[in-house]
Amino acid sequence: MVRRSRRGKAGSSEAALGALSMVEVVWDEHGGGLQRPKELSLSHSWSSLPFHPHKTAMVLLLAEFLYRALRSEQANESLFDYLTNGLQWLDEAESGYANFHVVFLTHLTRYLGFQPNITGWRENSYFDLQTACFVDSPPAHDNWLSPVEASQLPLLLRVDVRSMSRLAWNGRWRRRALTVLARYYRLHLAEFPEVRSIEVLAEVFD
Repeated sequence: MVRRSRRGKAGSSEAALGALSMVEVVWDEHGGGLQRPKELSLSHSWSSLPFHPHKTAMVLLLAEFLYRALRSEQANESLFDYLTNGLQWLDEAESGYANFHVVFLTHLTRYLGFQPNITGWRENSYFDLQTACFVDSPPAHDNWLSPVEASQLPLLLRVDVRSMSRLAWNGRWRRRALTVLARYYRLHLAEFPEVRSIEVLAEVFD
């Protein structure tokens, strides 16, 4: 439990509770019931994420994915570095970040243990979302990608935030990619719900 600041000073505990803020916390673990942090402050201040409407929409989407996907994660320094480095890049980027959320969430699957296996890709192959592998024909279930959509997956996994301009996608492709990613996460993570912020992000970019 955190006390709300009445003064609204920058760096207060309330300011540190924004979506995907980077914070430093000192806990007082004595006593029962709800715990209050002894100290709570920003460890890094974003320069654009809370103020740019497109970036803010992305942050809200990523926050929803991360909240659902990382609820049971233990300490993981490589994962933490991936998250913070990616968000810092987005915060500093002035252009060329339209595909950031798709690339970020796709590469996050590597740290969560269900990264798509692209070694079996061939032209006109399908992608089975349940087994995370390419197959020669449509599976018996409904969770698969057509060859046209599946062909984008190897490229998506080979780019990073600095080279993602190679993805010549429009808004329709990005919305479709997010819908597929949400389904893929639900298939591989227990109790992963519908992601409501996808529609919000689509409205902002439209």
